[in-house]
This record gives sequence, structure tokens and C-alpha cells, in this order.
Amino acid sequence: MTVTTPGGTGSLGFFYYMPLPALTGISPAAGPAAGSDQEIVITGRNLAGAIDVYFGPTRAVIQSVSDTQVAVRAAGAPGPGGVAVTVTGPGGMPSGSFTYLSGPDI
Repeated sequence: MTVTTPGGTGSLGFFYYMPLPALTGISPAAGPAAGSDQEIVITGRNLAGAIDVYFGPTRAVIQSVSDTQVAVRAAGAPGPGGVAVTVTGPGGMPSGSFTYLSGPDI
């Protein structure tokens, strides 16, 4: 990066553009509102470096991260319904959706 002022021109390091991440799928796309130990795989591109994943307001536990996948375990939800899934990383915050299902009535 070069900066020019009335006092002269100077260089300071480099600036890197990060490609925008994108989500292309979540599998499975639904699960029990009570939560489970089932792994949920979020697929996309430019996902390397993901540091947080949220299902609605609840933070999921990241199991593994690659450029094309983030594997997580989602916590339970207060009730059934759809929530936004947001992946936070250095290139941005792409989002998708997940549906919590009600459990069987006993």
C-alpha cells in the first residue's frame, strides 16, 4: 500500500482482498428443537478461517473447517421453527437457514 501526502510518498505493507464467502447448503436442513449430537455440515466456498457459527442467537460448536465445509454441532432451541445460520469469518458473514422440529408428543 502506498500513501502520498504533501510531505512525500511512503509504503506500508500490503493489503489483501479476501474473497467473499458463500453458503450453498446445510445438511441436514432440519433437526430436533431439543438438540442432538448429530453433525451438521454447512457447505459453500471461501469458508476457511470461519471462527463462529450461529443458529439464530445460539452459538454452535465448530467441529472442523475447510474452504468448502464447516461441520458443527448445534445446540437446542427454545421451540420449533426456522432460524438463520450465520458463519463469521475473515471474508464476511454469509447466512442460510435451519429448521428446528418439534419432538414427538408423549
